[in-house]
Amino acid sequence: MPITHCAIFLTEKCNLACDYCYYRDRNNETIDVENVEVFLKYVRKSKDPNRIIFILSGGEPLVEEEKCKEIVFLIKDYFPKNSIHIQTNGTLLNDRIITFLSKNRIKVELGIDGKMLSTLRHRKGAKNFFPLILKNISKMKSLGINVSSNMTIHPDQLENLCENYSFLESVGLTPIDITPAALECWDDTYTILFKKEYSALLKKINLGKSSVYMDEDRPKKTFTFDLALLPSGHVLPGDIYLCLPKNVKMKKSLFVISKGNVKVNSDNLRFYLKEYRKLKTITCPVYRDYIIMSFSIVRRWMIEQF
Repeated sequence: MPITHCAIFLTEKCNLACDYCYYRDRNNETIDVENVEVFLKYVRKSKDPNRIIFILSGGEPLVEEEKCKEIVFLIKDYFPKNSIHIQTNGTLLNDRIITFLSKNRIKVELGIDGKMLSTLRHRKGAKNFFPLILKNISKMKSLGINVSSNMTIHPDQLENLCENYSFLESVGLTPIDITPAALECWDDTYTILFKKEYSALLKKINLGKSSVYMDEDRPKKTFTFDLALLPSGHVLPGDIYLCLPKNVKMKKSLFVISKGNVKVNSDNLRFYLKEYRKLKTITCPVYRDYIIMSFSIVRRWMIEQF
């Protein structure tokens, strides 16, 4: 079974308290590096393993700097040709870490929502770090590090979408992944406004040379899975499932890694295969269809909880 992304969630700890974080119901659990190695050996058996994109995330992965480095070296040992990304809020970046990222050709996905006021509105605790983040962006760009941005859009910031996009583009944070905050209340009014502002943005830019992240809308030639390894050792088919209560995440996992062993949940595997294979009926499926399917499954389970 081909895999597109393998997200490794190093830790549930984070030095910020963003009010829209979709990694819900977490404490301070941190991943066991031995479990990561077992996971890497397991996914290496998949079809086309050299195409897998590895993503280090959290929480804030740089809270566990040394463990983060260990995992990078492990990935490079088992997958020397694969792309490695790190998702970070940027507040813990320093010269030592930036040098490490540069030497190991790690791509950086920076969580920043635009200009300072828009970013700080929902990223609690980031106020004193914003100037430092901008300074470190410049350092990373000067070293040739591929730095992009995850720009989360909130209903109360829709009218600033174009302005915030232009700011991120001006500081070299491209491509820009524009994502509506998944757990916000998007009523019809806000949905219509988002479509209006997003359309206005696309009209202003040249899509052929666009810095908007468009990979999610590119056609997929084959059916593939995403995998997300949690600090507990449980593995889910994508990071969207992190918003579920912890007991549901564990119950609905594809498999769990513990004490060097991989225990597959056959019933869950059959369920996910059945659900995601429905994407094959779409004439020209794109990666976004996988995401939408995942959201529909999560929504179903959230409703079951209440």
